Parts: sequence; C-alpha cells; structure tokens
Amino acid sequence: MSDPPDANLTEAHRWLRQAEEHLSVARWDGQGEFWAAACFQAQQAAELALKAVLIREGERSIVTHGVVGLVKRVGRYHASFASMAADARRLDRYYIPTRYPNGLASGTAAENFDREDFDTAIDAATKVIESARETVEPA
Repeated sequence: MSDPPDANLTEAHRWLRQAEEHLSVARWDGQGEFWAAACFQAQQAAELALKAVLIREGERSIVTHGVVGLVKRVGRYHASFASMAADARRLDRYYIPTRYPNGLASGTAAENFDREDFDTAIDAATKVIESARETVEPA
C-alpha cells in the first residue's frame, strides 16, 4: 500500500506553479516594455512563491501581500530567507504604484517605471522563486 499524498506538498506545488507563471508573464510584459505591469507581476511571483513555502510548512491562513513580511515569516522556518530582505523591500515597492495613479506623486505607472526597475524586479523575484523551489522540493 502506498503512502497517502502529502496535502501540504500538493498545495505548495500549486502555489509555486502559479508563482512561476507570474514570473513568465513579467518577462513577457518586459519584452513589450510594459515595465510597470512587469514589475507588478514579478512582485506577485515572489509573493506566491513565499506563500508556497508557508503552505509547505502547514500554514493555511496567509492573509498578506507584503513580500517583506512574508520573507520574515518564512525565515522562522528557513533562516536562509533572511538574506532576501533587501530584495523583498524592492519588490514591495512594485505592489501599489505599478497599478494605481494615486500611489504615485505624479503621472502614471507607465511614466514612472523603466527597464532598470524591470531588471531589478525580475532578478529579485527569480531569487525568491529559486529559493522557494529548493525549499518546497528538496533534492
């Protein structure tokens, strides 16, 4: 008789797959030079990847969108995530202003984000997803 499936692992995989899709969308948006949209998708990718780790650890009530807070929370289980604090801060800057004009001093998101923001966001989100993948799916 086989072991029953690990519900936490199964659900964590769903969240990790969704995170990876957000990262793919971010890259696609970047190809079109939709920098603000790409930055937001990168933030979403990191957020969902971190939630995948928490779900793997058995958490189910994760009602937050802040990458900084999620990194701290994951850090309680896996100290290696503490090194992502700076990346988390950068990604959190892309949550509101990339979508809402009232999150900016002036102009629109398209007028306020650029290739440098995109590169920063993609790099940070990629690091988070890679670490989450290694944590959820250890070798």
